[in-house]
Amino acid sequence: MKLVKLTFFLGLVVIAIFGCDDRSLEIKENIIENVYVENDTVEIVTGNTQNGSEIIVTIIDEDGSHPLGENVRFKTDLGGLMRIGTKERTETQIDDQTDENGIAKVYFYEKDVPGLAEIEISVFGDKKTVQVMIIDPE
Repeated sequence: MKLVKLTFFLGLVVIAIFGCDDRSLEIKENIIENVYVENDTVEIVTGNTQNGSEIIVTIIDEDGSHPLGENVRFKTDLGGLMRIGTKERTETQIDDQTDENGIAKVYFYEKDVPGLAEIEISVFGDKKTVQVMIIDPE
C-alpha cells in the first residue's frame, strides 16, 4: 500500500513540475529562396541515364538564416532523380538535406521518354515547381 501511495505522490509531483512548464517547441518554417536548373531542355540519349540536369535549391528559415540539415523533397512526374556524387537512382522521389549554406541538390535524368517533366521541390513551409523539357533529337 505504501508503494502505491508513493507512486501516486511521485506521479503528482511529475505532473506539477512538467504541467506548469510554459516552454513550447518552436518549429520554424522554411522558405525556398532560389531554385537553379542547370539545363531546362534535355535531349534523349538512348541507354544513357546520365544525360540530365542538376537542380540546386537554396533554403532560408523565417529568420533569414540558411538552415543546416533541413530535409528537401524532390519529386518528378517524368524521368528520374539521383543524389549528386552517387549512382543511387530513384524513380520519382528523393530527399536531400541542406548543407551549411542551406543548399540541397539532386540530379534529374531522362529515361528515354520525351515530354515536359515537372519537378516539385518541397520543404516544411514552402513548395515550388520547375520544369525540364525532354526532347527526342530524331
